Amino acid sequence: MDLLALIVMAANIFTAASVPTTASTHESLFLTPLLDQGNIQAAKERSRVAEDTTHYIPASHAGFITVDKQLGNHLFFWYFPSQLNASAPLLLWLNGGPTFTSMIGLFWEHGPMEARMTEEGVKLTHRNYTWVGPFSVVYVDNPVGAGYSFSDQGEAGYKATQDGYTADLYSFVLQFFKMFPEHKRRDFYLSGQSYAGKYVSALAYKIHQQNDSETNKIPLRGIILGGPYFDPETQNPAYFNHLYSLGVISKADSIIYRNELFDLHQQFNAGKLINITIQEIANKIIRYNEIPLQTFDNYVSKQNVEYSTVAFAMMLPEIQRALHVGSNHTFMPFNNGLMNEFIQDLFVSTVRMMAVLLDNYKVLIFNGDYDLVTSSAMVEAALLATPWLKQKQYSKSRRTFWTEDDRLKGFFSQTGQFCRVVVHGAGHQVPHDMPDVSLEMVTHFLQDGCIKLKTNKTSS
Repeated sequence: MDLLALIVMAANIFTAASVPTTASTHESLFLTPLLDQGNIQAAKERSRVAEDTTHYIPASHAGFITVDKQLGNHLFFWYFPSQLNASAPLLLWLNGGPTFTSMIGLFWEHGPMEARMTEEGVKLTHRNYTWVGPFSVVYVDNPVGAGYSFSDQGEAGYKATQDGYTADLYSFVLQFFKMFPEHKRRDFYLSGQSYAGKYVSALAYKIHQQNDSETNKIPLRGIILGGPYFDPETQNPAYFNHLYSLGVISKADSIIYRNELFDLHQQFNAGKLINITIQEIANKIIRYNEIPLQTFDNYVSKQNVEYSTVAFAMMLPEIQRALHVGSNHTFMPFNNGLMNEFIQDLFVSTVRMMAVLLDNYKVLIFNGDYDLVTSSAMVEAALLATPWLKQKQYSKSRRTFWTEDDRLKGFFSQTGQFCRVVVHGAGHQVPHDMPDVSLEMVTHFLQDGCIKLKTNKTSS
């Protein structure tokens, strides 16, 4: 649900058109023709991004994979293989929005380098706590129309339905494993945050279904979701529960807002939600016109994602050339026009898909306790509405305090293969706000199934 935070701070966000383009010319790298010819080695070699110590970029791969040949839809990816562990798990990362670039995850959250704006312009620096190294990570701009991902048909090729963007993502995954077959022998996790709660759960469910019939199975081991938004009918009303608990709104406010939100859902269910923009819907959900908080991402630190910094980093001429994106594509940190096409998808739930995933795979769901965009109350509302086999056990589970020495890192519980974590001190961008804790959390999950305490101190 990053769109909510975006709308609140729209005055501070630039449009993609304001990003300067480079005058140099270079060709875009389309890898699907090589993969179709079985020329895997050529695809690897041509997509290679050489190590760049000046920009702290490790050896990696980037380019376009064509996911819909009829429309000419191409998804851009930047893949960082682990340099520390040849058998490291592979994570595919998606940011939400909808229509936000996943390079936010790379530059703002947990990639090997981070982008910072200085008086001289954008600079890339080394990140101390990165997910790349302990794991291999591929960042994918999704859907087509976000980041560098584009369609030959322009806006006519955009897909704003669950079936549409999931089909594109599934095609990407199949081709990625064809290009990097070594990962078929390693664990694979789908990961993302916010609106990507829908992307990831829908894609994982499709892989689950297709693996029953495909001979070339995808080695999906689990999913990792931060502040996921996947069941609007339960999560949207819970937003006001959280604000009420913080004292931001009164009980009367909460009742009024929830009743108006109920009417909005009723209009959607009756097919009467027409002639309305996604900004108007967002105002009904979060009341940003009436609740003048500086940011909803982290109401304590008040820090917003620097979308413009990420965009300027991706538009540096030397970065464009290194990533093989070509000189004719504008980088879209988010796509406002496409976002409005997601109005119908905004109300679609993946809660039943999530139930299947919880029953069959390892699942980590986390959020920050300073997050208002998808608060703990919202995440719990969706989880308690998810009809999985261990639902009763989860509803009766107790939280354990995650502490080390005098530091409170968060709270967690484990139910079967499900690990639930609330990270203390973090907002919506957990890996950015608490980089060391989030890396430790994911490492624990992948290695041990959930948080493994150094001591046995628990809360009562």
